[in-house]
This record gives sequence, C-alpha cells and structure tokens, in this order.
Amino acid sequence: MEQSYDDLVGGSGRSVYYRPRRYRPRALLSRLPARLEVAGLPVKLNDLSMSGVCYQLGDAETAPPRGSVVPLQLSVGDVVAFSGRGEVVRSQSEFPRTKVALRLLDDLIEPAVIQRLHDKLVFEDAIRRGTDVFRDVADDYKRVCGDGALFLNHWRALLDDCEKNLRRDARDDGPKAVRRFEETAEERMRSEWEEIRRRANEAVAPAFASKALFLATKRYTETQLTPLLMSAPIWRRAFEKPLGYPGDYRLMNYMYDPSRLGKTAFARILHQLGREERLTATVPARKDLLVQHIRRTASRVRGGAGRPVRIMSVGAGPAREIEEYLETTPSVPKIVFSLIDQDEEALSFAHRRIHHAALRHEGRVEIHCRYVAFRQFLARQELLDEVRDQDLIYSAGLFDYLSTPVARMLVTRLFELVAPDGSLVLGNAADDAHVKWVPEFVLDWHMIYRTEPDMREMAGDLGEAAKIEIQSDPSKAWSFLVARRL
Repeated sequence: MEQSYDDLVGGSGRSVYYRPRRYRPRALLSRLPARLEVAGLPVKLNDLSMSGVCYQLGDAETAPPRGSVVPLQLSVGDVVAFSGRGEVVRSQSEFPRTKVALRLLDDLIEPAVIQRLHDKLVFEDAIRRGTDVFRDVADDYKRVCGDGALFLNHWRALLDDCEKNLRRDARDDGPKAVRRFEETAEERMRSEWEEIRRRANEAVAPAFASKALFLATKRYTETQLTPLLMSAPIWRRAFEKPLGYPGDYRLMNYMYDPSRLGKTAFARILHQLGREERLTATVPARKDLLVQHIRRTASRVRGGAGRPVRIMSVGAGPAREIEEYLETTPSVPKIVFSLIDQDEEALSFAHRRIHHAALRHEGRVEIHCRYVAFRQFLARQELLDEVRDQDLIYSAGLFDYLSTPVARMLVTRLFELVAPDGSLVLGNAADDAHVKWVPEFVLDWHMIYRTEPDMREMAGDLGEAAKIEIQSDPSKAWSFLVARRL
C-alpha cells in the first residue's frame, strides 16, 4: 500500500545517527585473506566500511595521535584493492585489544567491489588448479569419503522408494508401516555410519599437519559428503549457520529435544544420527553438570546475609540448565539470574522459558538479560557494576572459540566479578582426536579443543586468590575449569 510522506518514519534511538554499514573481513572474503597495511606496516583489519577502516593494535604497539594522517593499503590475497590516506579519528581500548579507526581521505572503499574482486580471484585460482587442489588429500581418506557417499546415496534411494511404496499401499496402515520400516533401517544405518565415522577420524589425522592440507581435505569433504547430509535439519543448520555463528540457540535445542525432524524417513534418520555425534549427544550431559553447580550454589548461599543468590551465564544461549533447575527444584531461595548473550533471539527464547518455569516459585526468581557481546560487556563499566559479587558465573560454549590469550584475559576479568567463596565455571570441548572429523571437515565448524593443562593455563593469572579444579562431565567430552574465590 502506498504511503504518504506523513506516514514515513526514519530510525530511532542510536540508529538516527546514520553510519555506513561496517563489514567484518570474513563477511566479505570467505576464502582469501584481507591484508591491511598502515604506514607500511601490516596490521590486523577489524572491520571496514565505505568511508573508513578499523584495525587492531598488537600488544606492544602504540596508537597514532588523533588527527594524524597515515598511508594505508588494502589487499585481497596478493592483489591491491585500495590505496590511499586515512585520518585517525578514534582509538579505543576494547577488551582484549586497542582499536584504531581511520577516516578515508582520498577515495571510498566499495565493499561490493572488494567482494567481487575476491570472488574473481577465487574463481580464477579454482580454474587454474582444477581438481589438482585435492591431489595431496590422503588416499585412505578419499576411500572413506567414497564409502560415506555410497552409504548416503544408497540409503536415500532405498528409503525414498520404500517410503513412497508404503504410503501408496492402501492395504497397509501407511504411517505405521513407514515408522516400522524407518526404525529397522535406522538400526542398520547407525552401525554403518559409526564405522565410517571411526575410519574417517583416523584417516583425517594427517590433514592437521599443515593449513594447506587441512583446507584441501576440508574442501574435499564439503564437495563429496556435506551436500548429501543437508536434508536433515540438524546437519543443515550446523553447516549453514543462518544466524552467523556456530552453535546458535536453535541448533542447541535440536541437541536437547528428541523430536524426529525431517520431511522424509531418510532425513529423520540422518537428523537422529546427527544428534548422536559425540559432541552433540553429550550437550545434555554438559547441561546436567551446570544444573548441579546451580543447585549447589543456591543451597550454599541460601539465606546468607539476607541477600539473593546471584548467578550469571555468559554466552547464555537457550539457558536450558536454568529452566531445568527451576522445574525440578521444589523450592528455590530468592535468586537473580543474569544472562549475557550477543543473540537477541536466544535471550528472548531463554527469558520466556525461564520466566514460565519461575512462575511456580512465587516471585523469588529474577531474570536479567543483557543483549551484548562479551567484549562490549567488559568494556562498559555500568554493566560490570550491575553484576559484581556473583556467587556463580559460568559459560558452557563460549571458550571453545577463544584463543588462549583472549580466554586467559576473559577468565581474569570474569573472576573479578565473583563473590568471596563463589565460583567461576567454564566449559570447553576436550581435546579428543576421535570427535574432530564431523565438526571440522563436514560442517565447517572450527573449535579450540583443550587438554587439562590447557584449561589450567586459562586460569594462569588468578594466582593465590583462586582454588583451581578441572572437572569433566559424565561423558568426558567436555572439560570444566572451576575456579573458587578463597
């Protein structure tokens, strides 16, 4: 319907102050690196827009003075895409690095042009190399992928044909017949898939020897196997990452909920097999361990000093552990949950479910949600002041994606918010060679796996203020750093 000018509205809040859209490098350049030089020195590009760039300083680097003019050059791979001068308009310390923003003086950066250049270079390189790009992929691994493709194609054709025939046969109860057949086929498929997965985890080990071999092996997998898994919801969402990051709250809910999803018998079986991948199947066990920590904290603090129990989740996601605690506990003390997450949808889901579970506790439960990334959270003093003296701070999946220096600094900053005798509990995927094939090669889902010494290293700056313990969930797939303030 046509609108008059009287009906049109602009932005609201901060969006009134229009700024050109900023792009992270990986949002524009998925295959080739973006290289930025400032004053002739390479720096780490943080983001870019039509009118400026932002880069990160190294630990020992000093920000140039505001107002100074510096030459800069942006390259895609080895090709210069932009060259000009920039004026320093801002430097800002934002955990864990200082960022410097430059305003372009001579010309504009067209993000679409940068992206087209990237795509052109990738295409030209693919034409030049052809299938030689896969030459160094191990023959044993190629055989496993071939067997995996045969497995998926065979069962898809068989199940689709049988399902069609069973539904068409009016003499039989179609849906029940399909379900019986699906159960029988799933049992056989499960045993075959487990063998393929075992062989693949062994055969893929040499691919970690170099970045080039890793990428070639990953690309080979995504060409041969990944498309054959996309009919199942859990595999598709894990690979496509529609919210822009891995392990979003909807995918987590697939892991928690046993519903058989998929439009065909083949898709439903694949969805179930995806739920049984070790790092997926053990997410409920990880949640159970967090419920125990919440329960112990609530019991320990109950009635202490006449104040509520304070518990904070960082990277909260769907927060199913809080919901379960409230649903399975007959009577809870006065308790305040603070949820920190960069995904507004996740917070909306968690708030609704937790609020519903809290109704039976007659006003003793408060829920505070903060829609903010952890770096922004740590940079805003008013947010930190809100959550001081927490009896329990925990995070289940955030640290899987943080480098050790960043993880170590975040542990230190979060521990500052822990009350005396309170605890910081941080989960991370355990370093196990037998679980990496599916996430790393099939699903383009990179994680940082950590050993017990790696977990202890994250707490290296806490000193004598903390008692450190490393726990595992019952499945042994996840490790937890537990730091208690003494």
